[in-house]
Amino acid sequence: MINVILIDDERLAIENLKFHLKKYPELNVIDGFTEPEPFFECLESNEIHLIFMDIEMPGLNGLELAAKVLEKFPNVEIVFATAYNQYAVQAFELNAIDYILKPLSAKRIEQTIEKVKTKINVEPQENKVFIRTFGGFDIFINDKLVPFKYAKAKEVLAYLITKMGKSVGWMTIADEVWPDIYDDKKLMNNFHVASFSLRNFLNENGIGEIYDYSRNLYRIDPTKFECDLFQLHDVYMNYKQTNKVTTHPQIFRTGEYLEELPYVWAYPMADKVEEMLEELEDAVL
Repeated sequence: MINVILIDDERLAIENLKFHLKKYPELNVIDGFTEPEPFFECLESNEIHLIFMDIEMPGLNGLELAAKVLEKFPNVEIVFATAYNQYAVQAFELNAIDYILKPLSAKRIEQTIEKVKTKINVEPQENKVFIRTFGGFDIFINDKLVPFKYAKAKEVLAYLITKMGKSVGWMTIADEVWPDIYDDKKLMNNFHVASFSLRNFLNENGIGEIYDYSRNLYRIDPTKFECDLFQLHDVYMNYKQTNKVTTHPQIFRTGEYLEELPYVWAYPMADKVEEMLEELEDAVL
C-alpha cells in the first residue's frame, strides 16, 4: 500500500485529485492540505511514500517546499501537479517522479500511477468487500461503510445479490425494479442509467470486478466479496448435506432481510431466509 498525501492551496483541486486517486486500490490517500503546518505534522506522524504537490501557492513555493521535504524525508516520492509548465526542469532536478499539468485527466493520472508503482514497487492490495443484507443493505470496503449515491443503482445490486451469482437479463431486472412502468423503452432507459451508475460507483471504489455483464445478461461474482446472505446459505447447505450446524444461526439475527427497504421482489427471498434460520435454530436446540 502506497501512503499518499496532497498539498494544494485550492481545496477543490485536492478533492478532484482525491476523486481520481481513490480508484487505485494500491493507494491510500491519507489527507489533503492547503497549509504547510498540518502537512508537515502528517509527514512526521505517518510513513508517507508519495506526495502530490502544487507549485504556485500563495505565500508558498512548491519547489522550495519539496526541497525541505526531501531534506528531511529523502525516500518520499513527489509528483508536481500544477497549471504552469515553466517549472518542469526545476522539478525534475529535484528528482520528481512526474510533472503533470492541470486540468488533470484520468488518462494522464493513470500514466503517473504506473510510474509510481514502478518506482515504489509495491503490490496492489486487494480490497476486502463485505455486503450486508440483514438489517438493511450496505457495502463495506476494508471495514468502512461506503454510502451509495443512487437509490436505483443500490436496488439493482441488491437484486443481483438475491440471485446469488446467476445471470439475469436486463428486462427481467427492470420489470422487478420498476414494476409500475410498462413502457419497454422507458424500462430500458431506466435500467441502463441505473446500471451505468452502479458500474461507476463500483469502479470509483476499486471493486468493479464484482459486477459482470455480457450480451444483456447481468450478474455479480460471488467470489469477489463476502456477504451474510451467502454465508447463511453455505451454513444451511452444509447442514442439509452433513446434518451438522457449523455456525450458530443466531449470528445472522441482526435484522430482517433487506430490512425497511421497499423492495417487493425481495419478499420471496426474505421468506426463504426465515425458513433457513428457523430450520437451523431447531437443529441446534
